[in-house]
Amino acid sequence: LNAIKPDTIYTRIGSSWIGIATSYAKTHKVKHAHALASDSSVTRKLLGKPLYPLFSQIETYYINKGLVGADVIIAQNVFQQQMLSKRYGKESILVNQMTPSVDESCLQKKYNKIKIIWVANFKELKHPELFVQLAKDLKAHSDRIEMYMCGRSTSKYNNLLQDINYIDYLNYLGSLDQEQVFDLMNEAHILVNTSEYEGFSNTFVQAWMRKVVVVSMNSNPSDILTSQGIGFLTPNMTDLVATIHKLIEHPEIISELGKKSYQYALENHDLNKNMKKIIEVL
Repeated sequence: LNAIKPDTIYTRIGSSWIGIATSYAKTHKVKHAHALASDSSVTRKLLGKPLYPLFSQIETYYINKGLVGADVIIAQNVFQQQMLSKRYGKESILVNQMTPSVDESCLQKKYNKIKIIWVANFKELKHPELFVQLAKDLKAHSDRIEMYMCGRSTSKYNNLLQDINYIDYLNYLGSLDQEQVFDLMNEAHILVNTSEYEGFSNTFVQAWMRKVVVVSMNSNPSDILTSQGIGFLTPNMTDLVATIHKLIEHPEIISELGKKSYQYALENHDLNKNMKKIIEVL
């Protein structure tokens, strides 16, 4: 930072760097804007017991210092705004997740088989095993569906990957780059999210921009899925299976919601529109 001598510091990482950036900004009288990247940033929700408790305490101290001291905080959803106000007494600016717009002519969906995708790295909080269970529960539709998972895996999930190999209509594509994910979404019909929590998942916005219906078990940022009628919140496996079953049986619903999702994304999550908001606060 001393070498760069910034006029403004923009951070978007839930770590002690937030506090360090705030300290530098105060000392050098420059602006610090912090963009939240997850709901966990304002709840400090941790999975499991910290490996190094003292380090975790230091990390939390600097994160809190950064959240309190930042000149501007950019929130992803209403929940984050509410928690910031409640826990830190901080107001924030809501800026929608953004993605480049996609020409509708590129989105010619075929419905001979319904393509259902899961996009995330294999982690405990992402629960990839639930998507595999969904695949098993959809066996009766095996001739009408194709299911795909993509994202980095680890040796911890070797048994799960073996399970995937035994399901003919479920394919694990490994880690894909952004363009490969977009190509997958361009042909997909349904995105399933099994995460415990998100901030505002980029994959939601990217899916909406490609006429993909989002079905989520827990994450419903600012209640958009339900309030805008562009997706489904299914808090348990029974509801998830029933919802996917209905969509497979009624592709016209997928088509209708896909078009609605696309229009919503164009109006609210276009990259150029939302970048202007960020530039204004910087």
